[in-house]
This record gives sequence, structure tokens and C-alpha cells, in this order.
Amino acid sequence: MKKTFLAICLFIGISCFSQQTVLNLTKTEDSEFVLDGVLSESELENAFPIEIIYEHNPGYNTLPSYKTTGYVNYSEEFIYIAFKAFRDEVLCLNDGDIFAKGEVILRVSCTFAVIANYITAINGIISSSSGWATAAKECVDS
Repeated sequence: MKKTFLAICLFIGISCFSQQTVLNLTKTEDSEFVLDGVLSESELENAFPIEIIYEHNPGYNTLPSYKTTGYVNYSEEFIYIAFKAFRDEVLCLNDGDIFAKGEVILRVSCTFAVIANYITAINGIISSSSGWATAAKECVDS
């Protein structure tokens, strides 16, 4: 009876506390790493990538609004852990650039939830500024 109970407890313990992902790490020489805050391709070559699913704004088990990847590697002396975090991308015209009707002057790549509170203000600022710039250009041209 004791052996059966022990076997059941052992089986439950192994199945409940087992690790889901096995990290197959490759040992790398210390000379490959430069601690300068920039992740180079040679540093990430043997690193094990781990997709991190963590919400920027906590939600109800929703996907994160920003992608983050962690990297794990080791050498003879140290364990190296690095993160590559991505954020929203904003592209716009420079001051003084001339734009035509219907042309994109501001492109924001993000989830709408991130920008929703500011969309009216952004539209107002862009339309007002472009109106003043158009009027000023017409005065200069005449």
C-alpha cells in the first residue's frame, strides 16, 4: 500500500511540476559578449529565444500590445540574459516638408487602444497646423 501511494504521489508531483519548455543552451565563449547595451547578431547567434507574453496594460488574458523577446545564453563564468523590446512606430514628415492633398503626413503603428484617448487632439493639431502652413505658403507664393 505504501509503495502504491508513493508511486501515485511521485507521478502527480512529476506531472504537476514539470517544466513545459526545455532550454537547450549552447555554451559560448566570453569573448563573444560585449556589454554595451546593443544586441549584436553574433551575441544572439547561440542564444535561446523566449517569446515573452506579458501585457503592457493588464487586460483579461489578452495578447500584449508590445512584443518582447528574451534571450538566454551562458559562458564558463556567467549566464547572459537579454531582452529585445519592440514599441509603437511613429513616422511623420519633417518641418517644412510640402505635402499634397490626400498624402499621409503621420503614420502611427500601434493598437487603437493605445492611441484612442488622443485621436481627437492629434487630428485637431494636424488640421490646424496644416491649415496655417497652407495659408502661409499661399501668402508667400502671391
